[in-house]
Amino acid sequence: MFRAIRAGDYVFYDDYWSHISMSAKKLVLSMLHVDPSARVSAEEALNSEWMLTEDDDLRRKSLDKGLAEIISFNARRKLKGAMSAILVAVSGKFWNIETSAFSREEMHGSETAVDGSCKDCEEESKDNSPPTFDKLYNLDSKIQEGVQATVWQGTSTATEKTYAIKVVEREDLTQAEDAAVLNEVSILRSLRHKHIIPLLDFFETPETFYLVMEKCNGGDVLDRVADIEQYSEKDACQLSRGLLQAVQYIHKRGIAHRDLKVRILIMFNVLW
Repeated sequence: MFRAIRAGDYVFYDDYWSHISMSAKKLVLSMLHVDPSARVSAEEALNSEWMLTEDDDLRRKSLDKGLAEIISFNARRKLKGAMSAILVAVSGKFWNIETSAFSREEMHGSETAVDGSCKDCEEESKDNSPPTFDKLYNLDSKIQEGVQATVWQGTSTATEKTYAIKVVEREDLTQAEDAAVLNEVSILRSLRHKHIIPLLDFFETPETFYLVMEKCNGGDVLDRVADIEQYSEKDACQLSRGLLQAVQYIHKRGIAHRDLKVRILIMFNVLW
């Protein structure tokens, strides 16, 4: 399968593709070029014929057969319990922590604060000691556990607002892994887009990293798709447009997200 993917050796089975619009097929084909120079960009995809098709026309194109495959794929994915991984590259190399360093004060400046909640937390502190994670937040319940990090639901001690908090224990991290977390923080704090979860706060202790992020309560994307009774090209187009808008935004900033292929192509049921 790996060799087939690298060679671009895929099949559009008639059982799933015979009723799908030609404009959708053309877009998927343009996204699957092995040669990056020939592959469509996110900006070009957003301006493709399929993306610009009227909703009423897309609504008439049913993807119910593909929906059955999405449900089956989602069940296998949950059974495996695989955790997602992001590999971020900037201009062909990893971010250099020496040139992308930051401070907590920068995160709470007027240009980067998202909703002011974290600044409110700091204002609650009446002493002159520096703010710490334990002063500003509580960890309430575990959401997900991975190999090196755990995601918790947490609340602000001042506002009682709920957040998703990524906790990374540093004890077993190598120096490169430790730097990679700081690189991730540097990248996340530079991104502000409606389809990208913002990093709201960050704390570092000798033992632990804490990344405070917006908590999304809408559920998993594939779970939401699997719950749709009737699935059309309009639904797939709306989801794909949101993904591509986020990809276009990060590409313009020299950032590549390497974990999107399955999530996009499963909407169309491309089979390798």
